[in-house]
Amino acid sequence: MTDLAKVAKKWHNAKKTERARAADLYVAIREFCDNGGTEVKAAELAGVDRMTVRRALGKTIKRKERPPTVQRQSGGVQPARRGRQPQGSSFIPHRL
Repeated sequence: MTDLAKVAKKWHNAKKTERARAADLYVAIREFCDNGGTEVKAAELAGVDRMTVRRALGKTIKRKERPPTVQRQSGGVQPARRGRQPQGSSFIPHRL
């Protein structure tokens, strides 16, 4: 086996082990919170952030809807314009 193949095999094994440990942690977090523990305390004890605890508990994250995007001819994606905007070098926005 080449060096690359050996390192890749070790990496894949470590990844499998990490996923198994993460699943164990999620179960422990759910049990802790089901028995009256708070999300904040679970995060502190587990050494993770609160969003990880919320994911373990299956709580969804609501995100703001993004504005629509349009394709420019140059190929870049830019936010869709809202209303008329002045063109030219003399335009200075209200807020900087």
